[in-house]
Amino acid sequence: MRDAVSHSMAALSEAERLMHAQCFESAVDILQKAVDRETAPVQAICMLASSYLELGAHDQALRYSSVAVEKEPSSVPARALSARVNVASGRYGSAVSDY
Repeated sequence: MRDAVSHSMAALSEAERLMHAQCFESAVDILQKAVDRETAPVQAICMLASSYLELGAHDQALRYSSVAVEKEPSSVPARALSARVNVASGRYGSAVSDY
């Protein structure tokens, strides 16, 4: 179990590094694998949604930002990201209600 946690943290660190380098497609590849597990942290789901948003893939960004909010409704970062995705998608009413 400890090795799985270490691997997961390493993957998130690598994805974060890629996002800072604006290599969003590579970050999506890493994050998608992490998010496909039921135990994925909300942080990973938000990072995936944010990467999709940066790629202009609004439908995928909306899907994963919604998953993050559903998983942890009290997460301010997840709710703020969901609002940001909705604004980028032209869903202004949803953006206001999300945040």
